[in-house]
Amino acid sequence: MSIFSTVAKVVGDALQTQQKIRVLQLFQNMNDRDLADIGISRELLNQGVKAYPWRVDEAPAGARTPEAARTTAPSSPGAHGHLAV
Repeated sequence: MSIFSTVAKVVGDALQTQQKIRVLQLFQNMNDRDLADIGISRELLNQGVKAYPWRVDEAPAGARTPEAARTTAPSSPGAHGHLAV
């Protein structure tokens, strides 16, 4: 690895860490309900940048995934008698 690529990697890693810190601060200012709605764990946020991406592995109770919404949404006939998709 050349000196240039080493420096580029260090600078890139530092910039990524700074961005994660900014996002972490934004998430920490959100309430628990909003965090749960977007699937972010308050517990992981409290662990800091090392716990990135702070996502909850499973959907919150009662949340509908896009797939569930497509399969359970009621369909109605369209203008020409066809089912709306």
